[in-house]
Amino acid sequence: LLRKSLAARPDLRVLILDPHNEFAASLPEHCVRVDSTTLDLPFWMFKLEEFAEVLFRGRETVPEEVDALRDLIPAAKNLYRNPNSGTYLRRGSDA
Repeated sequence: LLRKSLAARPDLRVLILDPHNEFAASLPEHCVRVDSTTLDLPFWMFKLEEFAEVLFRGRETVPEEVDALRDLIPAAKNLYRNPNSGTYLRRGSDA
């Protein structure tokens, strides 16, 4: 079914969650495999609490650290979107 669909519509994009790697093995010429080593998610897509959990790896967060993240994440996002803005993130500065 997938082969026929792709033959009829070469521009078709299909997302399959394939935990056992069955589809990737049977359709290698059409497959783009994404795993934990190739998945690159922007840090600002996470909620603040989720990002802190990943960053601090489960240890108890300090409120001042969360407050710093609350300020730094929007500044980093802006810097990512506008790399030539002349803005720099420095310790002890307002961004």
